[in-house]
Amino acid sequence: MKTSPLQVLLCQCLFAEAQAALAQNPVPGLELGCLPRTCTPRRRELLALLDEAGRRTEQAHGALLVGGGCLAAHQGLPKPANLDLACRSTCFHFFLPPEQVQALLNRGAYLVTPGWLLGWRQVLAEWGLSESEARTFFAECCTCIVLLEVGEDPLASENLVAFAAFVGLPAERVKADLDRLRIALLEEAWTAREAQLTRQAEELSQARRRLAQQAALVDLVQRLSATIDEEAIVRVLLDVTESLFAPGTLLWLSHWKGQWGGAQWIPPGSPVAGLEAELRACAAGVHPTEAGDGMLLRFEDSDGPMGALALAQMAFPNQIPTYLETAQTLLEAAQLALGNARNLHGMIRICAWCRKVKDEDKGWGSFEDYLQEQSSATFSHGMCPDCASRLTGQLEAEKQGPADAGRS
Repeated sequence: MKTSPLQVLLCQCLFAEAQAALAQNPVPGLELGCLPRTCTPRRRELLALLDEAGRRTEQAHGALLVGGGCLAAHQGLPKPANLDLACRSTCFHFFLPPEQVQALLNRGAYLVTPGWLLGWRQVLAEWGLSESEARTFFAECCTCIVLLEVGEDPLASENLVAFAAFVGLPAERVKADLDRLRIALLEEAWTAREAQLTRQAEELSQARRRLAQQAALVDLVQRLSATIDEEAIVRVLLDVTESLFAPGTLLWLSHWKGQWGGAQWIPPGSPVAGLEAELRACAAGVHPTEAGDGMLLRFEDSDGPMGALALAQMAFPNQIPTYLETAQTLLEAAQLALGNARNLHGMIRICAWCRKVKDEDKGWGSFEDYLQEQSSATFSHGMCPDCASRLTGQLEAEKQGPADAGRS
């Protein structure tokens, strides 16, 4: 199965470091993408970030969004189906062991990365802090500014000094390991790739199921068109239904002249409580069962019900929404076949002398009238070759008869 490249999306605070971590030994099938910074987990920013990630996902047929606490607020927000998230408690866990990060935080360190320092003035402006307000704010919650130094950004030292001076705190550096970031990115990418392959396998499986369903429906139409026997039609219907939907239980009810027939359970003796009453009461068409694990099909023509079929305890009840369309096609094909069979149903009693036909409801009548009531056929008159020959012979005999009588 061919897979598209996996796009790993990071905000601009991590993008440069991720590029550096993967640059020396690039990974085939892995592409990095940069998104706007969103360190403040406000709903508006996060929605914009997910929206942009969704557009990248559509282009790449799957993507991985990597981040820290900013992504933790995504719960309950709409997320593209093919977008996977790799979220740490903080972005700093991609560079340092969690216990080292916690130790720094415990002593009041405000941790920054080179990528974050590139836009520190924009961040403080978004927070609405002037220099004096920033000094007051940071003095209340921090004791120092600590840069996680990865040695890739020549401007990092200059930006650190400027930021620390603005907020009035001392600055420190802690050596961070890009190999740790590389390993974390590869682990998350591997997990996302597995999820992508699982989705693709499911899509392929669904496509194969649809092809199998179409083939089964074509087979159904061919088999139904070959018979006008109602029992044979029902057997074909039940057989195709079992192969298409794998129900644990089937229930068939025939309807004839205003009366429901006896319940036909498959396998025999396996009734499902309440299913028969639900089937008798259902409307025409295809419907899910109340239990949610099956479907109801009611077959009707212009004269009313012809029968009803219930499927219960289906092997894949979560697929019922996609099965309904297939079941509707099956219903229409079987409905047509049952209607044709009902047009000439059962044994026809014909008078051996006058050739009249007995209708169960109207008594004896002409064969033409019976067929017109039981089918959509219309009649015109003609003469078969045998009758034409016989009539011609009779006319010739009648012409010759008087002449022969005169000669005698």
